Amino acid sequence: MPGSPGPHTITAGYSGDFANATFTVVAPSLSIMPTCGPGDTQVNISGRSYNAVSHVGGIYFDDSYSGFDPLTDESGNFTVTLTMPEFSEGDHSISTGNSVGRLSSTFSISSSCIGTIDTVDGTGSVRHPDGTTSPLRPGTSIQRNDVLSTGPNSRTTVLLADGTTLTLSENSKLTVDNYVFDWSNHNNDKASYNYLQGAFQYVSGLIAKKPDPDVRVETAYGQIGIRGTRFIARRAPCSSTQEVYLIEGQLAIKPQATGETNICDAPVAIFFTSSNVSTAALTQATYDSISNELFQTSGPITYSSWAVQYFGCTTNNPAAAPDADADGDGQSNMAEFLAGTDPTRSASSFRLLSVAPAGNDLRVSWQCGGGRTNVVQCSGSLMGGWSNLSGNIVLPDSGDVTTNYVDTGAISNARAKYYRVQLVP
Repeated sequence: MPGSPGPHTITAGYSGDFANATFTVVAPSLSIMPTCGPGDTQVNISGRSYNAVSHVGGIYFDDSYSGFDPLTDESGNFTVTLTMPEFSEGDHSISTGNSVGRLSSTFSISSSCIGTIDTVDGTGSVRHPDGTTSPLRPGTSIQRNDVLSTGPNSRTTVLLADGTTLTLSENSKLTVDNYVFDWSNHNNDKASYNYLQGAFQYVSGLIAKKPDPDVRVETAYGQIGIRGTRFIARRAPCSSTQEVYLIEGQLAIKPQATGETNICDAPVAIFFTSSNVSTAALTQATYDSISNELFQTSGPITYSSWAVQYFGCTTNNPAAAPDADADGDGQSNMAEFLAGTDPTRSASSFRLLSVAPAGNDLRVSWQCGGGRTNVVQCSGSLMGGWSNLSGNIVLPDSGDVTTNYVDTGAISNARAKYYRVQLVP
């Protein structure tokens, strides 16, 4: 088959009678995870070559041959785990050859990087220690003291350098307070997290599997000590009980008020407050059901889920009501929900900013929540008769967005015109 990706037609026939079939050549690919970390980090390298059940043309670090030629399966896919050389700080290439060229990806050597975002379904953000905030994206680097947050109906998975996996459910928040993973001396390994809200699933990497691991999660009601395990932790916004569903390994639960350590072995459901710990039987089926409920995205964002993101406990909370104007900006919570703005900040609202001359044109500027679709409308009267002036304008999914539309020749037309921006469902 030809080497170029895409569909190709195969024709066969004899004496004027022909038949066609299509064969699609899939493009080669290369990915690495994690995408940053210190030298000596183990990197999972995977991809697709044109050649099935044969050797890929070698893995290279900064154009230096690693000495390894991964073998593809019958579909042309390959995967391998290699140790990143101890290069200097900065970006370094990981590449591999194939039948038509070379594919390359970048690994950043960084002493501050402790992991990366693996997957994102929906929206989320990471706030770094310097106060800067950025949206969650696959490949986003994670460092100590980062605060990870997910939005309504959103999920994200974090892969740390030792292989620990953290999956956050919707409206969840967790801080990586401390994390040390030393390939050369595992006696130095330790990790601590501060679980602030929502739900997460924890799957142990190498740190929590060593003897007497120093790995713990701080919660509002006490500490969870981790000893080589897989569990789900969740707490409803209005609840005073921390739920933990342990399906593998062992946990040490220490309520704040008593300071007494309670050792819990899997499988078990654990419920604790600041002064009490109770347990119940847990089956694999129940664990899987809870996991599916929390970590599988289902349907559009609901108002109730959105309200929890901004107001936490919404029970008997007047500020969370759909018709309330919590930030006093003149827009109800329901209006802000629809526009994708923040109901707790008056500066965040869907509104026109200006209509300003630009030569013979008029530039209409406005602000709206990211991920929404707008259309600019105009009319010769405020009494009605609005018509679409622009096509659909899709805003990027990145918080409050300021954008504009230019009405060409509006000034030279010399007739009164009123503008408004409509939210397209």
